[in-house]
Amino acid sequence: MKQRTLRESFADAFDGLWMALRERNMRIHVVFAAVVVALGFAVRLEPIEWAGVLLVVGMVIRDEIKNSAIERLVDLHSPLRPATPEEIVARAREAKHLAAASVLWGAVTSVVCGAIIIVPRFFR
Repeated sequence: MKQRTLRESFADAFDGLWMALRERNMRIHVVFAAVVVALGFAVRLEPIEWAGVLLVVGMVIRDEIKNSAIERLVDLHSPLRPATPEEIVARAREAKHLAAASVLWGAVTSVVCGAIIIVPRFFR
């Protein structure tokens, strides 16, 4: 197997993210996340509070992406209907891209939370 480029790895992660966003449960989580962010602005959260809120919201979204990846893997072994070779390849690819999206989402969340805490210190 050839060594994948960093660009290809990120492309797969973003593909997984878009795949996750097409799922009903993920869209529900995104709506609730938007409500939480709006409420955060309404009550004027402090930076450390924003970091905490974004951290837990990010964890929920990351976990939903992981759940979707696991569901794809379980679908491969469903006793109800054997998968065709094409379905196996597609589901395995989807599971890998969703798992990559989960890591990407966790990394972005940690960078945003860290920046909320650290960047203001440069302007004191």
